[in-house]
Parts: sequence; structure tokens; C-alpha cells
Amino acid sequence: RILGYEEGEQIGESGFERIHPDDMPKVAEDFAKLIKNPDYIVQTEIRYPHKDGSWHVIEATGQNLLDDPAVAGIVCNFRDITERKQAEKALRESEEKYRQVVELAHEGIAIVQDKIIKYVNPHYAEMLGYAPDEIIGIPMTNHISTDEIARGVEYYERRMAGEQFESESEIVLLHKDGSSVDVEVNAGLVIYEGKPADLAMIRDITERKQAEEKLRISEHKFKDLTETTPDWVWRSMKMAYIPMSVLTLNNY
Repeated sequence: RILGYEEGEQIGESGFERIHPDDMPKVAEDFAKLIKNPDYIVQTEIRYPHKDGSWHVIEATGQNLLDDPAVAGIVCNFRDITERKQAEKALRESEEKYRQVVELAHEGIAIVQDKIIKYVNPHYAEMLGYAPDEIIGIPMTNHISTDEIARGVEYYERRMAGEQFESESEIVLLHKDGSSVDVEVNAGLVIYEGKPADLAMIRDITERKQAEEKLRISEHKFKDLTETTPDWVWRSMKMAYIPMSVLTLNNY
């Protein structure tokens, strides 16, 4: 039934002739071990053709019972694992596509589990001046500014507890050279290697924060100037044209 045949339809045929050519060297090696060793058991995967011409992946378990008078032969059990192998292949391809997306992302991506950094993509490492393998395996707090550690740990623990709250926040990380890196973090709970973990998408906003600070200082200086100067200062918006002949002090 596994290969689409009726019972007895294949009796008398050589099973070896049907095995996929690429699998034959391994099968021959395993069979040679079976023949030489009484009671020996071997398990392998081989490709057999279905009656419709498609290839099926078979998990074969063989046992040498040549010395058993009741059997006097090699007993093999077969299990069709084609669907499982197809699912595994699809999963590998999916994981490879996901890995490529993550590796090439222009945002930093980090996975934290048990407060230990388990994974970072190249952009995250570059953002802090490290190579990825310099970061993986160390405590997450090693890269958080001292003043921000308590808040960073609090947010992490709340997410791990399943608490629902704003997923986006800002925090200050530490560059390898000791400088501060302002980042925007969007994080959420995921399952990584069978256990809950924190997946964080991290964007460097240092330049934006510096620009905001310069603007704040500029506005503060302007405010101080306008409030302390003895001169008349006003902000002009777009005005309609008024002839000077009709413009008097009372108009103001």
C-alpha cells in the first residue's frame, strides 16, 4: 500500500533494483554489516519509487535473523516518512528565508532569554560597535546605560510575565567605545528554541534625539532673548499688503 501496489504484486522482484541510485552506496554498506553480524539491527532512510513514478522516502529498519530457524532471513520494517521529510524541507526553506530577512534587516534585532542575549543580527552588533559573536551569550544589562538598567529589566520582566502594555519604548544603550546610543525598541514575547523569549526590534534614534536637543536649546535661547531684551520683538506671519499711506501706529 505504501508504494501503491497490491499485496504480492512485488514478490520475486529485487528490492535493490528499485532503490534510488544515490542511496545505493549507503544501503550496500548497511546490508553488508547486516549479513556479517547475527542479530544486528540497522536503521536507514532510502528512496523508493511509488507505482505512479513519484519517489517516497522510506525509513527502513533491518535485522539479521539468518540464524533464527523460524525466520532464516533478513527482516525489514518500512515506514513511509515522505510527508515528514517534505515538512522538514519546507521548514528549512522557511527558516532560511526568515534568516536572510533578519540578517539583512536595516533594524537591529535581538532575542533575549533568561536575561541573556541569545541572538543578534549584524545590524544590531554594528550599531553598538561589536561583532555578533561578541554579544551573544552575555547578560542583556551589559549593554544598557547604568541609569536605564532598572527600567529595561522591568519592561523585560513584564513582557515575560505576559503583561499587555505599550510595546514601543526608548532606552539608552552603550556603544563599545563607551558612548551612548539612543534607541527605539519594539519588543514582544516569542518562543525561541522551545522556551519563551523577548524579541526586540531596535532602531538607532541618536541623531534624531541630538536634533531634538539642539532645537530645544535653540528655542530656550530664543525665549530668553525675547523675554529679556528691551527692544520690541514680534513674530511676523504672512500678511496682506498694506499701503504705507494708511499704515499708522494705531493699526498696531
